[in-house]
Amino acid sequence: MSLASPPPLWSLLSQGAPSAALPRGARNTLAALGLLYPLVLLALSLLRPDWVLPMIALPIGVGVMLLGTAVTLPLYLLTTFGGEILLPGLPVSLNRLAAVFFLASALIELYLRGWHGRITAPMVAFAAFHAYFLSMAVVKRPEGAALYYQPVLYFFLLLVLAGRFHERMRRRRLLQFTLGIAFAMGLVGLAEFALGLDFRTLPRYVTAWNGTPRINGMAKDSIQFGFINSYFALMGLYLLTTTVSKHLRLVYSGIVLVLAVASVLTLNRQTPFILGGMVAVFIALCRWEHRRLLAGGVLATALLLAPVVGVKLLERFQRAQSVRLDASLAQRHDNLTIAIEMVKANPLTGIGHNYYDHFWKQYRPVGETFAIQDTWQERFYIDLGYVQMITEYGLAGVSLWLLFVASLAWTWFRAYRTAKALDDRESINLLAALAALVAQVAVTMLMQDTFGTIRTYLLIGVLLGVAETVRRLAREPLEAGRSSP
Repeated sequence: MSLASPPPLWSLLSQGAPSAALPRGARNTLAALGLLYPLVLLALSLLRPDWVLPMIALPIGVGVMLLGTAVTLPLYLLTTFGGEILLPGLPVSLNRLAAVFFLASALIELYLRGWHGRITAPMVAFAAFHAYFLSMAVVKRPEGAALYYQPVLYFFLLLVLAGRFHERMRRRRLLQFTLGIAFAMGLVGLAEFALGLDFRTLPRYVTAWNGTPRINGMAKDSIQFGFINSYFALMGLYLLTTTVSKHLRLVYSGIVLVLAVASVLTLNRQTPFILGGMVAVFIALCRWEHRRLLAGGVLATALLLAPVVGVKLLERFQRAQSVRLDASLAQRHDNLTIAIEMVKANPLTGIGHNYYDHFWKQYRPVGETFAIQDTWQERFYIDLGYVQMITEYGLAGVSLWLLFVASLAWTWFRAYRTAKALDDRESINLLAALAALVAQVAVTMLMQDTFGTIRTYLLIGVLLGVAETVRRLAREPLEAGRSSP
């Protein structure tokens, strides 16, 4: 199994291969555009100065795109960690622009190189589920609503991950890259906690609970920040338990500690318990000679953090006894109340993906909501993941989603069983981390729309990739036996 990365797209185009070579007319057109490009920039600088920056960025983006998904995928993932960054002179954010380049490079790669993955049951179920809610989004689209592009984006993300990341080295490099970004965000969050500032909204102070700041580390909010840190802490544990180098183990241990502490300091009520459960799942399923030491380190960290955050969390739980007094619970109560009315009116097909914020006023029962009133003008989302499923997709969509989840669970079980039989510690520990992350998604969907985040689809793609790795390892002895005389 080769671990070498394939050549970038620009090298394929320059080699003149029959399937990749551009026609002579296309090459002449590109050459003419290249010669005219400086003149166009000069004219724009005089007529429309606000268009100059986008025109300079365009060829840079095209060049990045031609480097292939080995470059555009990490760049796209990089833009998903923080809030949306608007680009001057462009009507789209940096995240959406990176998504466009990733989609374009994925399509070009599929055309030029073909797909090197394998069609599996989860991929078929995934395609059916996303095709359904994309079609419902088109059919039920309310006036003024933008079409939701993410189903297409996530489908190609899954294709790329399943087709390329069944090779261990590529997979580790991608996870190391994303872990490094998460670590940097964790450090930002710790700095926010120490200084009492929100670096995204300087000079305003960060959201606080009784004087203690709730950090977000450049993420959209503190809840998302806690979710990101917990997620990548488990990825760090996987890398820690499969690394031979003692120096790298120390590095990964430090990264995991920073992410764990930052996630708890968000003061989210559920985060410490979810993180503890995730670590427990990982320790129970992984294969490592230092599991007891890891469990002891987790317990010691929890005891050290208890005096710092325990009192604040206890105060938040006490306030949660009253739905009217707790703003978070009040809004979730109202979302559920409105969603029940939506389900009654659209039980089979739902109201359409991501259209809750367009329809909620039509379904709000007067006098039964505590926080949400008709005077609210801002857009907001249902948040409750399972409620969102039944509300926006209906019984038909939920059935397809459950089929997808069941196929993923079966894929994980078969891969884990085979990896244990092969004594493949690398795959065992990665599958253990993925099981912990799936548990995280399953629990957090009670409170958030975590299924629709890029990190959930990243873990699905990695799961399909490691399942293919294990399948190929299991087939190697059989193929060697067949080829022997």
